Amino acid sequence: MIEWFASLFRGFFSELTFLAICVACAVVTGFTLVFGGDSDGDADHGDVATDSDHDDGGHEGPKFFSIRGICLFGTGFGAVGYLVQHFTKKTLVASVSGLGAGILMAMLGLAFIRMFYRQQASSLISPSQLIGSTGTVTTSIPAHTGAGEVMLTVAGTQQNMLATAVNGSAIERGALVRVVRSAGSQVVVEKV
Repeated sequence: MIEWFASLFRGFFSELTFLAICVACAVVTGFTLVFGGDSDGDADHGDVATDSDHDDGGHEGPKFFSIRGICLFGTGFGAVGYLVQHFTKKTLVASVSGLGAGILMAMLGLAFIRMFYRQQASSLISPSQLIGSTGTVTTSIPAHTGAGEVMLTVAGTQQNMLATAVNGSAIERGALVRVVRSAGSQVVVEKV
């Protein structure tokens, strides 16, 4: 009788543990999907912005050992572990089954999330993208320390930016220019 009672609690606590892992990880996964997460962020500095996706290294999406990856793994592990434990009452079999299901769920879930990351477009222009781009002077650039305005085509989009001449000479409105240097939200151009 005591052995039966003890075995009842052993199975119950194993099931409860698998279920708790599943629910906790599912809640965190849902939270990060709805409200964002994994330390992805953009910093805007006027017309030129920088992109700092710490965890995902760009727009590839989260990695396996990111918060989302670990929580997707935990959700699969807990759900399958609970079901196998409930029907077989064998904790080792439930753990191994949960391990396989967790890896599979993390891989499939992350592939799905990465698909959405690849669909995102970014309007952020990095300083390295500006250098070498060409455009037209829209407001004349006065000689020496004066600034004018140029319309640049960068990464398929048009961008208006303040500009100065590389050698301090004046550049008239309508002239074709190329960016040689970027200084914050202002560019240094030369006449083409």
